[in-house]
Amino acid sequence: MRCKSIEDEKKHLSKNPIIKFVLNKFKNDIIETASLAFPKNILDIGCGNGFITKEIAKAFPNTKITAVDIEQKKIDYAKRHNNARNIKYVKGNMFHLPFKKNSFDLVICNEVLEHLVDYKKAASALAALSSRYILVSVPNESLFRIATFMRGKHLRSWGNMPGHVNNWTKSQFAALLKPHGKIIKLKTSTVWTIALL
Repeated sequence: MRCKSIEDEKKHLSKNPIIKFVLNKFKNDIIETASLAFPKNILDIGCGNGFITKEIAKAFPNTKITAVDIEQKKIDYAKRHNNARNIKYVKGNMFHLPFKKNSFDLVICNEVLEHLVDYKKAASALAALSSRYILVSVPNESLFRIATFMRGKHLRSWGNMPGHVNNWTKSQFAALLKPHGKIIKLKTSTVWTIALL
């Protein structure tokens, strides 16, 4: 998992103008989509090193954000480099969190479900924690693979990232989410699919 953490850091700190453009668009699309929920408190599950969490915190300065990741190294990095006064970082597993049902206006889960074998259970866990909205994003296959391959990364697996055990198109992802709520917004952000339920 340390390799993935380093890869995430390199991606978000890249000087490559194309990567910067794509990531900035993704962050802006996440914030624009989240703004439809008018959240007073947010749970960000799988926050990683906190790069996107920090942008969300800037966009919603009066909103309390609880950011969770399973890896302590990522939490430590986020606290050092991507902290804000309205973010509280917590180490935890999304299936065993110490929060009551319906505790958050908005539950966010970016780039996590593609890593989980039991993604249906994960989607149910997100829905249980939210009192109103869920915002989820995953790589949009096959756009994500093509972009990864063209960057010269993971050539042997034809651009499939290590750890990605699920691959969905936009319509497949929408079908996965339908049992968990009404899809209010479904959009493509370059190589990702973003959904608000």
